[in-house]
Amino acid sequence: MDICVVSFSTVIDDVRIAKEIKELQKSGFRVGGIGIGQVAPIKNDFQLTGVDLFLNDTTLNANSPQTTWSRLRKNLVRIEHCFFVIKTLIRLKPKVVHVCNLELLIAVFVPCRALKVKIVYDSFEIWADMGRVLFDNRILNAVVHTISKKLLMFIEALLVRRVDGFICVSNAMAEYFVRLYHVPAPTVVTNCPYFFAKTETKRNGSFEVLYHGNYGPGRGVEELIKSAKYLSGGATIVLRLSYISDEHRLTDLIAKCGVRDRVSVREPCRMSEVVRKASRSDVGAVFTLPTNTNHLHTVSNKIFDYINAGLPVIMSNVKEHVYLNNKHKFGIVIDDLDPEHIATAIMELRNNRILYDRLASNAVKASRELNWEVESRKLVELYSKLIEPSGLPA
Repeated sequence: MDICVVSFSTVIDDVRIAKEIKELQKSGFRVGGIGIGQVAPIKNDFQLTGVDLFLNDTTLNANSPQTTWSRLRKNLVRIEHCFFVIKTLIRLKPKVVHVCNLELLIAVFVPCRALKVKIVYDSFEIWADMGRVLFDNRILNAVVHTISKKLLMFIEALLVRRVDGFICVSNAMAEYFVRLYHVPAPTVVTNCPYFFAKTETKRNGSFEVLYHGNYGPGRGVEELIKSAKYLSGGATIVLRLSYISDEHRLTDLIAKCGVRDRVSVREPCRMSEVVRKASRSDVGAVFTLPTNTNHLHTVSNKIFDYINAGLPVIMSNVKEHVYLNNKHKFGIVIDDLDPEHIATAIMELRNNRILYDRLASNAVKASRELNWEVESRKLVELYSKLIEPSGLPA
């Protein structure tokens, strides 16, 4: 085995990991994975073959009731999985371990060095700053978070200077790591979709603003719903939600705002259909709130979906949104996510055809660069410098 991907998922059910594995296989690398859980029917449409999977047959129960005991059990399962990963790596002895999480990096670092196995750290998030809720008491949680954040930052700083490859998902995150840890810039591999040649044009008199993704804290969905009160001229909002943290809260908010005629909730679609269905809308909305360091520096995948669908994007003022929009000029950045301000941006695109067409054209141009076919070359190039592929290109 050339490359072994280790994760807290089932490996191939994670869209980004599945795409990475597929590209590495195409370049002749033999890829396997160590994950947790049971493989469900593939949800991400990537029919991978030739991947040796070693799964820890347990579950993290992400959707179980959130109590102190359930959170403690979840953390114990994560620790147990770290030991499972170590034991499996000792048996497999791959040439490179591709690590997708800081906890797993901490777990495998010493064993990999002892086995003379190279390490690539693929940081999807700023893990040290992820909120850690263990107790029902806010004060205790704040103390745990503060202590764990400082400890994890210290450990991460030591390890990222010693890995053989370092990847992250946004330019803002790369700058953060360079500034904080004084390391060479990580390789930025954004989680773009495959290139989509837009052929469908929606022109039926309506003006549809699309939000797709999860409904939960820090995503600006409620502000978007409230903005519908100020829309006119056939402007509507479509929510295509893959996960709803509180369905009653969502439906109650739509009813309370009196916008049932301007906000519709639709079923999620297959990953292979996301960009094509998005192309039927007129504008994409992505309102990540800078509630913590991670949200401030990472980037939502949906922004690349909208760009590849050829949509102008209305987005919140976080670092990577600003960076991408300054470079490609495909949308409007809103400093204040006040519902009236959101509605103003929507109506500006609705009423200013020249502005709309210019931003849509720029989105199409940006999609020729911000797609997985282009981004994945950086991943393959990094691995080609570390090891020689042992198989023939797929």
